[in-house]
Amino acid sequence: MASNPNNDVAQRSQHAQHNEYHSETDNNTDQIIAAMQDNIKNLKEQNALLAKQLESKDKQLDEAQKLIDQQQQLNLSTQRLLTQQNEPQEVKQQTQTKQKSTAQAQQSEENSDDQKKASKKGFFKRLFDN
Repeated sequence: MASNPNNDVAQRSQHAQHNEYHSETDNNTDQIIAAMQDNIKNLKEQNALLAKQLESKDKQLDEAQKLIDQQQQLNLSTQRLLTQQNEPQEVKQQTQTKQKSTAQAQQSEENSDDQKKASKKGFFKRLFDN
């Protein structure tokens, strides 16, 4: 079998085109793989950043909860102190009210005694004493 030189050239040309096609395909595949790897790298970096932000937010929430607890404790302590301060004032007010009542009762008794003495005095005695 004799080989045809035109046939050999045609086969070589087809083989070269085939290799060129595979080379372009491989090149495109490599570019796609590189782009995907970059994308994966970026996504991992974003994931790490978001994880740090989430951790920071968790810490902020914990701190806020501690502050809320402290504020509630302070409110309770303040309320207790105010209640304790108001109770003695109420007792003082009640004591003062009782003292005023007693003083008024004593004064009214004295006035009533004076009136009784004045009524026991005779007409002329009352007239000349004034």
